[in-house]
Amino acid sequence: MEADKTSGIVSGTAVDSISLGSDGAGYEVYGPATLNVFRSVASYNGAGLDAELGGTIRLQQSMVTGSNFGWLAQTGGSVLSYGNNSIDGNVGNQSPPPTLSLK
Repeated sequence: MEADKTSGIVSGTAVDSISLGSDGAGYEVYGPATLNVFRSVASYNGAGLDAELGGTIRLQQSMVTGSNFGWLAQTGGSVLSYGNNSIDGNVGNQSPPPTLSLK
């Protein structure tokens, strides 16, 4: 999801989705955008999750595995977790991202 060419708010949700085998990121956000990933899988990608340039990814009940990087938050991006995910089996950065509390 890319929001660098708009002045509005961009948001999206991936539910029950699989992102598999990308050289880039499985789920990726650029610019002032938010992507919610729920009950989904990112597997065997360059990075499972990648948020850049102020973008935010929120992760809940999902799996990130088999990628070069579990998740990346670069140049002001944020990857946030509700703490109920499986991030394992990646080459690098498979520690849990910062957590959000369920409300």
